[in-house]
Amino acid sequence: MLEQDSSLTKPAQADPVEAKNIVSDPIASSLVPRIAEPILEVGIVTADVSGNQKTLEAKIAALRLQIDDTRAKLQHDAAKLKHPDASQTMQNHIRLLREYNDIRDIGTSLMGIIADNRRVQMKRVYEEFDLDQKD
Repeated sequence: MLEQDSSLTKPAQADPVEAKNIVSDPIASSLVPRIAEPILEVGIVTADVSGNQKTLEAKIAALRLQIDDTRAKLQHDAAKLKHPDASQTMQNHIRLLREYNDIRDIGTSLMGIIADNRRVQMKRVYEEFDLDQKD
């Protein structure tokens, strides 16, 4: 089993004299900015995180209010519905569409009978009644 170096497990104590020696050494001084930058960035990130947390908490509170308003509007609108159950509303629409299609089919059949009796195209009968063939 490998022995663990005790200097690795203990936090390093900063020695001001040693720090001056490192900064005065040209090779070591080139490393100081690289070591210091991440430490400074951590401080900035911590400040940003707490600022972001407050911003996010404010957004969450605003969204919760918006949800409550939306739910209140939904309940208000649902109270106005004749048929609050969607399946009843859908069945009513289907019934009305079938009725409309039946009436349209009867009208088209009558236009066909008129066209046959007059021996003209249906287009002429539609024009006579001021109807578009898509109607």
